[in-house]
Amino acid sequence: MMQWLKASLIIVLVAVVSGCASTAPLSIFSLSSGELEQNLLKQSDKYHASGSVLGVPMDLQVNDIGVVIGGEQSPKGIELALDNTVMMQALAIKVPVRVRLNIAAIPVFNANDDSIYLQDFKVLNADIDAMGYRGKLAPLSQEVQQLLTQTFSQYPIYTLNQQDPRQALLSRFKLALDVRPGVITLTSGL
Repeated sequence: MMQWLKASLIIVLVAVVSGCASTAPLSIFSLSSGELEQNLLKQSDKYHASGSVLGVPMDLQVNDIGVVIGGEQSPKGIELALDNTVMMQALAIKVPVRVRLNIAAIPVFNANDDSIYLQDFKVLNADIDAMGYRGKLAPLSQEVQQLLTQTFSQYPIYTLNQQDPRQALLSRFKLALDVRPGVITLTSGL
């Protein structure tokens, strides 16, 4: 009789735990600010934009990237500190201009390619250093924001690695993205 009672109790506990697990979202993958920064630096050659600002042709190349996930100015987003070289065409010569931007964007998970993209960009700060002039880039912030949006919208900031068995398995589930200070988490109710 005692054996039967113990077995019944174990079965009930397993059923309760299983029921709770199936209704609560489970954290199954996390990406820290440092990991995301390293990933973005590895693929920084992709983040190149060409366009025209106030009628002047320019090419924007990202040199360095700093990442803050869930920062003060964007608690549900990502803040990027970008150090860029912008080659501007002035008459017949190209002039290098250093542009430092702080932007905020919202990460979204795209299940079609198992990747995290950025959207809803907002320039928080923009400084320029060109031929001895240093100042704010405020008048051009909208144009630069459009170039960045165009560039970062094309390329994911992170894609689940199909060579990693754990991450490949994740791609089989419906995932939701959550942002907390210092970390992006993909969760699923499984």
